[in-house]
Amino acid sequence: MRRGAAVARRYAKALMVLAAEPARREAAAAELEAFARLLDDQQDLAALLLRPWVKGSEKQRVVRAVAEGAGLSPLLRDFLSVVARAGRLEILPEILEAYRQQVDRAAGRARARVRAARPLDEAERERLREYLAGRLGKDVVLEVAEDPGLLGGFVAEIDSLILDGSLKGQLDALRGQLIRG
Repeated sequence: MRRGAAVARRYAKALMVLAAEPARREAAAAELEAFARLLDDQQDLAALLLRPWVKGSEKQRVVRAVAEGAGLSPLLRDFLSVVARAGRLEILPEILEAYRQQVDRAAGRARARVRAARPLDEAERERLREYLAGRLGKDVVLEVAEDPGLLGGFVAEIDSLILDGSLKGQLDALRGQLIRG
């Protein structure tokens, strides 16, 4: 287990405790994601905040000002300030991922990362979501990406479960059977 992942889970757990109600947790996830996107879009700001020689108190001041300017809630401003002061902004993507997992788990929801051979229309997304929800026994949120290398079908990853319904996967399985005889 990576040390950064363990630290990220602790920060995520702390935010779960602070944002006690389900609606507040969802809002905090959206705000945390918005702040992470802001850092991705503002490379100069991200570079400043990740420099090791910039004092934690200065990072905290900058993060608080940016978060306030972005209209983030006091809860998220305080949380991000603590993360910045501790010099942990470099693991913000891991904190976001760990927090999403904890919010999803608490809501009885699963997040499926789906790679499809071609773009899926809304009806196909809904059928796939319903299929996965039936298999898992919980609500499913789809994150769909296109992967033409699959040739046809899809591959869905939900936590450690991988469902391969792709043409490439079927051809690979057939090849393996032919080789084994």
